[in-house]
Amino acid sequence: MCERRNTMLINELNKYGENNNIEVKKEVPAEHKKYLKSVVAFANGFGGKIIFGIKEKKDSFEVCGLSGDIFKIKDSITNSIFSSIEPHIIPSIDLDTIEDKTILIVNVPSGWDRPFYLKSEGEFDGVYVRVSGTTRKADRNMIKELMFEGSNRYFDKMICPELEINENSIQNLCDTLYHKALENSKSQFEKDAVTPITKQDLLSWGILTQSNNHIVPTNAYALLTGHPALPNRIQCALFKGTDTTEVIDMKEYSGSIYEQIDFAYKFVLRNIRLNASFESLERKETYEIPVYAIRELIVNSIAHRSYIDRNSIKVAIFDDRLEVTSPGKLVMGQTIEKMKQGNSNIRNEATAYALRYLKYIENWGRGIPRIIKSIEECGLKPPVFIGGETELKVIIYRNDIKIGFKINEPDGPNEPDIIQLIKMNPKITQIELANQLNLSRSTIKRMLNRLQQQEIVIRKGSNRNGYWTVKE
Repeated sequence: MCERRNTMLINELNKYGENNNIEVKKEVPAEHKKYLKSVVAFANGFGGKIIFGIKEKKDSFEVCGLSGDIFKIKDSITNSIFSSIEPHIIPSIDLDTIEDKTILIVNVPSGWDRPFYLKSEGEFDGVYVRVSGTTRKADRNMIKELMFEGSNRYFDKMICPELEINENSIQNLCDTLYHKALENSKSQFEKDAVTPITKQDLLSWGILTQSNNHIVPTNAYALLTGHPALPNRIQCALFKGTDTTEVIDMKEYSGSIYEQIDFAYKFVLRNIRLNASFESLERKETYEIPVYAIRELIVNSIAHRSYIDRNSIKVAIFDDRLEVTSPGKLVMGQTIEKMKQGNSNIRNEATAYALRYLKYIENWGRGIPRIIKSIEECGLKPPVFIGGETELKVIIYRNDIKIGFKINEPDGPNEPDIIQLIKMNPKITQIELANQLNLSRSTIKRMLNRLQQQEIVIRKGSNRNGYWTVKE
């Protein structure tokens, strides 16, 4: 059973390669820090494993095995991890055999006491994370995010010290939210079900909080009022063609988060096609992209973005697609696959409560599955989800638009997608392409080879540190 499992492991590596959860090494390096950084990164992320005794060749992975006293090596790795990292990590280490060669698998769990760091480098400089299958030093915003996750706190529920409020301003916010909820109600039945908001509601949601016997505003209060104490905005742009070379229209929206949602939503509707048809002599108008999907994507980006990261949400319209990019990594425990299945891990709880009251959010976790379903029912290509380590980009392809390269080989229909993904991220890896397009790594490799032979895509630099270019 063990042999079969490990054979499957090698097959998986040959198919997908290293990723955010797997790293392989030919041997245990004499300088332990070289793998300890990855241990820290796995613990700060979704967990992962480091496999010693496997070497990476140009197109495949090969078992080379470890030599020496294996049990001594195992104890050395365990002691090194335990003594070099804070908070302490106790990995599980397996010794397995493939073709009479011994490999060692270090299983690192996703940790809750974040951020984990190398003691020798300090609690700020020693924090590492996984990005695009590589281990990188975390920046200050990322460290702050990890701190909130590790302490099980919500940034939007933290006190906003720059913001002053009184009874009148609290009541004004209550009234504003109440009228907005009525405005967003789709029927008289929904309107009748809307109840006025009270100060106690704001306290229970975390929009207000108690401090030193005083009621004070949180970051969520600033987001709902558009106060500059917590600057945030949505940047919307319409581009000519399929890249960002030529801008047709660009708008930047600030203010309250619900105003940003409405403005961004209307911007998209103004700049996509509206189709008309007749049913029983009645004119019926439908947008080329389901309006539910557009609105839900924008709402989702507002509700789940990182407000520690001061970058803007970006809504970009191209000839062939709509892109919505929200700053911040996925929250602890969340993955793109889980998100597609309806798993909901809330980053901004107070904000989410308010958006639900305002009728922007219907059911926790059902937004993404409904987006996927509505797009499928429209006959559009499935949406693409990219990233999750530092930002999340969602792409919805527009109807009846071709990317521009006509390729008639067997795998042709997927090759325009590869070209587009490379244009958006020149450093994208074969693994990432395989995951985004739901293809095997070998298929991606074959298609890239053909595109290179046709001089449509060009590889510059090494396999590990290089990048792609697309010949226009």
